Amino acid sequence: MQQNRRQGQMTAIVAFKGSFGGTAVAAPQAARHRPDAPVRIEIRPLQACAEIRAAWADLAGRAIAPNLFFEPDFALAATQHIVAFRDAVAILAWQGEADEPQRRLIGLVPCVPRNRLCVPDELIGFSDRRVLDGAPLLDRQQAQAVIEAM
Repeated sequence: MQQNRRQGQMTAIVAFKGSFGGTAVAAPQAARHRPDAPVRIEIRPLQACAEIRAAWADLAGRAIAPNLFFEPDFALAATQHIVAFRDAVAILAWQGEADEPQRRLIGLVPCVPRNRLCVPDELIGFSDRRVLDGAPLLDRQQAQAVIEAM
């Protein structure tokens, strides 16, 4: 930093991105996504999705139809405060294996389980009068793969 001594004002700031002591510091590389990786389906309570918040928020940013009501900030808060959300589950579509660093969340479909006597249990697409948009979050590049996997 250089200062103009007469007026006490800064005239320039010089900084070199990625450098320290003359040696360049490489930024860590993120694992490359593999769009040809198999799609795996997982079902878990919506409340338990807090641990995948980063992957969920990333999916919300890539969604073919953005939906504020199914983004992590709203949906996780709703599981605590709106009765209809408390029993909701999420059908999660992952591309890649659980132990792969390239694994990516490509679909999130909120549902409500319906347990009935003498008939198979069902998952019903989530709907509530307070939620104006029931569109699930599907990756715009992989929506067809999610639909086929489900």
